Amino acid sequence: MMIASSLYAAGQYALRYLPALGDTSQRKAALLAALIGAVENNDVDAIEDLLGGASDVALIAEGIRESAHSPLHAAAAVGHVKALRAMLSTLPSDFVELPDESGRDLLVLATQHDQIDVLRELLPSPNMSYSAQIATLVSPTVSTIKNFLGYEVRATRVNTLDAEQNSLVSLAARYGYVEVVAFLIEKGADVHLKNRSGQDALMCAVHTGSLDTVQLLVEAGADVHSRDRRERSVLHYAAIRQEANMVRYLIDEHGIDVNASDWEKRTPLFYVRDRQVAELFIDNGADVDHPDEYRQTPLMFAAWTGNKPLEQYLREVGANPTRTNARGRSADDMARARDQIIPEKAMISLAPMLVVGQHPDLE
Repeated sequence: MMIASSLYAAGQYALRYLPALGDTSQRKAALLAALIGAVENNDVDAIEDLLGGASDVALIAEGIRESAHSPLHAAAAVGHVKALRAMLSTLPSDFVELPDESGRDLLVLATQHDQIDVLRELLPSPNMSYSAQIATLVSPTVSTIKNFLGYEVRATRVNTLDAEQNSLVSLAARYGYVEVVAFLIEKGADVHLKNRSGQDALMCAVHTGSLDTVQLLVEAGADVHSRDRRERSVLHYAAIRQEANMVRYLIDEHGIDVNASDWEKRTPLFYVRDRQVAELFIDNGADVDHPDEYRQTPLMFAAWTGNKPLEQYLREVGANPTRTNARGRSADDMARARDQIIPEKAMISLAPMLVVGQHPDLE
């Protein structure tokens, strides 16, 4: 709030003294400050006044291209649709693609901040012809017509990617924005696009724990058998999330293999920390003694991490406590070492000597 108030104060100050500024660089800075202040206050009249002169528009456009976080980005992030519309109707059409300091364009920012009205503005219905769109205007101007014509480009950008190659629908799924996910699907979002880690929208939704989003994506054709770069399935993501309902849905409704292993040959059971979730996997045929690449078993991980309820349950259902890993350590060895060392920090320091490789986790 402090930053927003300061920006608005600077904008109002600049508005008052703009006529006295003769230096071009000073005027450009003042115009940009004024525009930012007007956007922060959602003052559309002030925005239109600032963009009313051709020379000032050129200076503002130059300033926006040079800025790390422009008035357009500010409007998209907070959902000031009218302010955004007022700027886009006058500024160059490619400004919708300008990245901020983190490489996020207006579509990415709007998605990350759950600003569905901004997305509706930037991704209008591609089914309505331009003539029909223009006909809806009372008195179309040249700038307004250009704005509508620019929508063809924006409408095709529903599959735009952020700096980490996340699609808009994946970002919305990651944040659990069900309404945004539904809107993007309606606009033709590709639910199969993957980011640099090989995660698609469905994996993001499962990891977030939003069953509604997962079901929505599946209905839209998402691949329930997809794998990420580390060969992890959606069940691996559900296991680390500890969502029993999610696990039940994926197994019961889609028959996903509970013993499918990732690149270190670890099944979803390796990722489980909750007894109730473990029971779901075991009841559906999970191999309790499945060895990973280092001959480790889920029981060894439970013993290593000190998860006694899970360790006890795995022993009850027949997990072999005497099997040894690549270093010759058994689950019993790990349990004894854990019980002998009371300080938690000491247990953490000893853990790498007992277990081979990294403990399974999700980025």
